Amino acid sequence: MKKRCVAFLLTALLLCQPLLGLAEETAAALQTEDRVGERGGASFSLPQFGEEPEINQYYLDLAARLEAGELPPGAAWSADDDGSEPENWVLDYEITRNDAEYVSIVLHLRQLAGSGEVETLSADTFVRGESSRRITLSELLGAEAADGDTKTADLVYELIWEIVQVGMENVEGDYLDRLELDSVRSALDPETDFYLDENGNIVFFVEPGLLAGEIAGVLLYPFYTAVSNPRFG
Repeated sequence: MKKRCVAFLLTALLLCQPLLGLAEETAAALQTEDRVGERGGASFSLPQFGEEPEINQYYLDLAARLEAGELPPGAAWSADDDGSEPENWVLDYEITRNDAEYVSIVLHLRQLAGSGEVETLSADTFVRGESSRRITLSELLGAEAADGDTKTADLVYELIWEIVQVGMENVEGDYLDRLELDSVRSALDPETDFYLDENGNIVFFVEPGLLAGEIAGVLLYPFYTAVSNPRFG
């Protein structure tokens, strides 16, 4: 299992420089309708697909929790003066990959505050089959960490850290000062903070303000890989 994980990471092309914002082009959406709802000054829109009961139920459950008062995915806002959460937010989605094997959905959460708008991301990737299910990075790659093996997440952290170090050398760049490898470890969880793009690449994302100034927005770290056949034959 470890061999498959290492093969993915070591045969991938160099990580691209982090991109600001998400690509405008997305995979063709096959949803039949949206599940929309409101809660005070907040609103959300979630996908519903034809012939996808497991995926549909996943988002119906999320909609019910949001309507009941649960914080939306990716919530990372500061508390108001009275200690309560902001009531003005919008949650919508983007389908970044949609084919016979996988569907990957990025949830965009925009917090509307007096000082402006802050966007954070979360993402869900589902493998299709007789019973569609949400999967982690290790499941996507067919990798399982055994005792003594290097974990998939550790390899991702190290590769992203290499990119961060190069970016920090640019005096006009957006990266924060005095970052360390532990800063990268604290900034994302590779097992869940990723999505698949329309070409099958794995894209990791880091929220604003964690590795770079908030003005830089969400940082994206794409891996070029043959994820269309993640089991590597």
